Amino acid sequence: GTDYGADLIVTMSTSLSNLSFENKIIVQVKSFSGTHHDLDAVEQVKTGIGKYAGTAGMIITTAEKSEELENKVKKSSDEIGVPIDLLAFDDVAKFVIKHAPELIFKLDGIS
Repeated sequence: GTDYGADLIVTMSTSLSNLSFENKIIVQVKSFSGTHHDLDAVEQVKTGIGKYAGTAGMIITTAEKSEELENKVKKSSDEIGVPIDLLAFDDVAKFVIKHAPELIFKLDGIS
């Protein structure tokens, strides 16, 4: 089968009084070294946004982002009218350390 460009679907719900909102972020993850020049991830996340009615997209790559990749992300986001973000290289580690340090550090017994 296929994941239709969605390695991960993050659903975030919020409400205010009787109003409820849901955002669905389609995430495509790539594990590369060096600089990320492959543009397939952009097409994959666009496919996922269409298939799963995503309200945003994100590409996460372990490689350094290339100007070509950044430009493709921006152009695609503008074309489909849905925000797509790019998280690359050191920013991936910073994101994990900030939001899920328990995945990296053993924090048992620390108060």
